[in-house]
Amino acid sequence: MKVRTVRKKTILTMFLLAYIILISFTLLYPPNVLKMDWVLLGSLMMLLFIVETFPIMLKNSIFTISFGIQLALFLNYGFIVEAWAVQFILILSLLFAKETNVYRYLANMMMSTFTSLAAAGCFYLVGGSTEKFIFNETIIVPIILYTIGYTVVNHSLYILNIRMLYGRWLSFLDFSFVFSYLADLIGIFVGVLLTGFIQEAGIIAVYYLAIPILTLTFILNIYNQISQVNDKITNLNKMATTFTAELDFDKTIQAIFKSVHDLVAYDYCYIFKYDKTTDKLLPMEIHGILPLKEEDIAHFKAVLVSIGDGLSGNVAKTKRTIRINSATQKARYADEPQYLHHIQSYISIPIMWNHELTGVITLAHHRKSAYTKRDEIIMEILASHAAVAIQNATHFEKTQADGRTDQLTGLCNYHYFEHLLYLSLEMAKQVHRPISLILLDIDHFKSINDKYGHLAGNQLLIQLAELMLGIIGKNGILARYGGEEFTILIENASEKEARAIAEMIRQQVEQHTFIVEDGLQNHKNKDVQLTVSMGIASYPSQADDPLSLIRHADRAMYIGAKQAGRNKVAIYEAG
Repeated sequence: MKVRTVRKKTILTMFLLAYIILISFTLLYPPNVLKMDWVLLGSLMMLLFIVETFPIMLKNSIFTISFGIQLALFLNYGFIVEAWAVQFILILSLLFAKETNVYRYLANMMMSTFTSLAAAGCFYLVGGSTEKFIFNETIIVPIILYTIGYTVVNHSLYILNIRMLYGRWLSFLDFSFVFSYLADLIGIFVGVLLTGFIQEAGIIAVYYLAIPILTLTFILNIYNQISQVNDKITNLNKMATTFTAELDFDKTIQAIFKSVHDLVAYDYCYIFKYDKTTDKLLPMEIHGILPLKEEDIAHFKAVLVSIGDGLSGNVAKTKRTIRINSATQKARYADEPQYLHHIQSYISIPIMWNHELTGVITLAHHRKSAYTKRDEIIMEILASHAAVAIQNATHFEKTQADGRTDQLTGLCNYHYFEHLLYLSLEMAKQVHRPISLILLDIDHFKSINDKYGHLAGNQLLIQLAELMLGIIGKNGILARYGGEEFTILIENASEKEARAIAEMIRQQVEQHTFIVEDGLQNHKNKDVQLTVSMGIASYPSQADDPLSLIRHADRAMYIGAKQAGRNKVAIYEAG
């Protein structure tokens, strides 16, 4: 907050300095308003307003010959009139764009004043004169220096403004400046030719130039829009083929982000996945043009969005795209991530699969009216492809999980556990740390099945798995080994440490009352008491490969615990 306050104070200070200088020059060198051709001045200002308000768009870059009109104003009327005229047109253009940020007005007016002052200074410094413009070899160097001064100061102040308003740094070599440099170069010829035509034909020259400029602008903008849509749809189809073929869920999300980045401009883009169980939007990922702080990303991922809350929540509720292009509209959706400062425009799209909500993708941009109906159409097409990709990845992930999971208890199954055991043992060997394996078997499990039925036995296995998960937590890997047997892998634990954990499990199982349904008689719930027997083997003290660990833990369980009376914990002993 303090940083933004300092930036605003800096803008205000520089604006006041610029206007003090401009007013001082105006008082020292007042223009002769009685001898000025006001109709011509108004016509040039009108032309400047038109080219400023309706620039030529080429491949997402803005191309305008406003510098050429400013140069013509300067050559015909001098620095003072040109500077004030540009200020007036600048304010009109911002009002026309419905700009509400006062500091954007101040920043742009300050930038324009200093640019006019620097360019004029370069022009006059080498002997240039605007008393009576005559194009000859003596005026070439002043006009070139005027252009250099204008370009250097204009872009320097623009970079500074972006830094102060949005906290971002740009470079003089940024690609977005290429068309601007080209426009300034063309502006030299436009300004000189327009001034020469005015001297020859008078005010009619302005309109002779305005008609082809407006016609060219209209044609190029229509062509650019059609070309952009065609390019985006072509690219979208190519991208869709790529990310719908991806089966890894995380890679699918990253591929979707890349596609959005290549198709629609944004400052921030974030994706939610709809969770039917909680009826909430689960934050998946957020990307920013500028790197986000880790705490911002963590905060975003920690907050589940209720259906109907905020912009994304409203989109999930209505299952319709919402496009916001001004801060006043945004006020209704204040629940978006807190750190999205200076955001003016949002577009949020539901991700639908078979008419059901799969997720939401939301884009945010600092520029007002950044998103058009065309962007909305492009994003809706992309969202439909994203729905297929997410569904495929989710299904593949579920299939993989099913292959690793015991369907009854939800624990790791035997095959996946063996894979984890192999990996853990290899890591233990590399870092020289012990690991221990506990093998657990339910005592007299067959008698429970015989008395209450196999459904009761399954209920018992599920409850036992839940009880052990609560005890072990993240301290070990619990798996169903088969039938009524379970395995527990504990990393960085010796056999004595493993024994303490096993003993805790044994005691809590013995003290716990399990509830099962009597499936053979009256189908009423029955209280059941259990005991378990466990065997332990450890690396490196008792085994150095996965098979030996399993065999030795199994031997300890049967000989050391089962044959010793059950309801015991035994450590493997060689011999």
